[in-house]
Amino acid sequence: MGISFGKNIDAIEAGTHQSLLAEKGHYYDLVNAQLFNRPKKEASPKAGTFPTKDQIYSTQVSVENVKMRRASIKETEKPTFFFWDLYNLLDRKTKGIFILAIFFGLTEGIVPPIYGLIFAQQEMGLVDLDPERMRAKGHAAAWNWIYLCCFEGFRIVPMAICFSIASCRLAEKIRAKIFENVLNQNGKFHDAAENSSGKLTALLASDAVAVRLAFGEPLGELCKGSVAAILGLFIGFYLNWPTTLLMLIIVPMASFHGITLRKLLLTYHREESSMNVNSSELLSEALANIKTVQCLNLQKPLLETYCEKLEKRVQTGQKRAKIRAFINAVNAMMNAWINSLKQGFASWLSAWDSTFDPISVMRTQFSLTNVVVDLKSATGYIDTHSKAQVSLENIGRLLELKPEIDNELDQNLNWGKIEFKNVSFTYPEQPEELVLKNVSFTIESGEKIGVVGRSGSGKSTIVALLQRIYSTKNGSVLIDGTKISKVPLHYLRSQIAVVSQEPTLFDDTIFNNIGYGLNLELLSMKSVIEVAKVAGIHEFITTLPDGYETKVGALGSQLSGGQKQRIAIARALVRKPKILIFDEATSALDSETEKSVQASIDLAAHGTTCITIAHRLASIKNCDRILVFEKGKLVEEGNHDTLLNTQGIYARLATLNDHNL
Repeated sequence: MGISFGKNIDAIEAGTHQSLLAEKGHYYDLVNAQLFNRPKKEASPKAGTFPTKDQIYSTQVSVENVKMRRASIKETEKPTFFFWDLYNLLDRKTKGIFILAIFFGLTEGIVPPIYGLIFAQQEMGLVDLDPERMRAKGHAAAWNWIYLCCFEGFRIVPMAICFSIASCRLAEKIRAKIFENVLNQNGKFHDAAENSSGKLTALLASDAVAVRLAFGEPLGELCKGSVAAILGLFIGFYLNWPTTLLMLIIVPMASFHGITLRKLLLTYHREESSMNVNSSELLSEALANIKTVQCLNLQKPLLETYCEKLEKRVQTGQKRAKIRAFINAVNAMMNAWINSLKQGFASWLSAWDSTFDPISVMRTQFSLTNVVVDLKSATGYIDTHSKAQVSLENIGRLLELKPEIDNELDQNLNWGKIEFKNVSFTYPEQPEELVLKNVSFTIESGEKIGVVGRSGSGKSTIVALLQRIYSTKNGSVLIDGTKISKVPLHYLRSQIAVVSQEPTLFDDTIFNNIGYGLNLELLSMKSVIEVAKVAGIHEFITTLPDGYETKVGALGSQLSGGQKQRIAIARALVRKPKILIFDEATSALDSETEKSVQASIDLAAHGTTCITIAHRLASIKNCDRILVFEKGKLVEEGNHDTLLNTQGIYARLATLNDHNL
């Protein structure tokens, strides 16, 4: 099989590996860029001492050690979150608006019993045999209707506006608080299956809306129904206590459907909420990795899986609809039964005791009937309230999360020695597997350190511990003799800059993507240009029509791998860190780009403590010291030449780097 080498799209060389090397052209230069400059007098290892590529990279992997991160959600106790807790999330102005909305809702409770009294007045006027009295009662009832309508109009508009403003701001505060809490959690939180990005996004999108809907008009109806019930009972006992007492007994029976419906709906809403989160997570992951999905032809399997999840939601929704329909039917029959019982009791009462005024009985009946109707209207929002309760159960734990607390630094740090003392570590999701095993080493200020080892040997874990993304299981990490757990978290991370293998760029301008390494308000174009020149990206940026205001696209999709790495390097440099970390920063680049980016890295690392993690050993051979890790242990330490001469793991990895070509 032949090899074609292209540059700027055109193929300029073609041939086999050996023939292209013999030509000593561009392909030859690329190969040499990946080889080590070994000492000429380096002793050749004995025949048979070098393992094969498969032997070097072979690892024993057990099924238990490759756990699926997306395990089922852990069953945890739901936190208790009340209305008062939500109210406390609001600012002072919004609290005032919320109180005003509740006030208007409470005043609305006056209307139903008064409505019944006016209706009774109107009906009694219609049956009056005297024309003058009939006309007078009719006019009085008409004016009372007008007064009541004006009162309703002036009350409903401000109540609706206030509830709308307050509930929208409440949803905004919930989202902001959850987002703030999530951003300030450590790696243990984000590694948990129930805290995947898809699930958290679904919670922010749907559950905050469910709470907002419940704390709008439904809350107003609840306030209205409460006042109406109290005022209606007061009027009823004043006008006709026997009828009111009967209503007091049978009204709770009418509310039975509401209590039953609420319990059943809570069960189904919990199921639907879980299904919604799971389907949203699948959708989020599929869209975030759409290129991989398309390359692997996974569109149909993913669509089928997504439809299965949606079908389960539909089935649960159908069950909920059937139960609600049945309970509503029972409720309608119960209303008819209550009306017949109430009317029969009133007739019997009037016939049994002639001293009872039929007018007072009628007023009591109409007044309490409207109260019952209003309570029925309030129970119509049980579905909304049950959804809100489930949403509060879901987001309650996120609202109650406590961010990591910064400590006060009791001494100034010179950012000298970095020490790992007997550090052992396990990831929270895999507590039985030690990633680091009793690791100890020291990095002096300004020292250039290389870290190398097979995948899974614990290299990147060192970076995570140094940034306090995780905490050590045993041992300690110190800076100038001070445990990093005692260093303020914000201050610690402000002094460390990391350039990773896949730099994360935001869908923003180049200027802002570089500036995110520092406070944008403190950033100047001059400082951005300076670091861009050091990173070797300035000339490219100036060729763009919009220069530093060019949008890079989602995740930097408009840029090449090398360009993204250079912007990431510039972003790291703009904060002028004391510690600069390159975590496989060039491993995804071709040899020519890697060599160019490596030159930028070497320039950027000048004057700082630099830690470089690499698989390609050419990028760390000039480090002051190289740490070699194997299965979570530090097994070798020294400079490039020393480690080659020891004929250990580093030497075998170096040979493999050359033999791969």
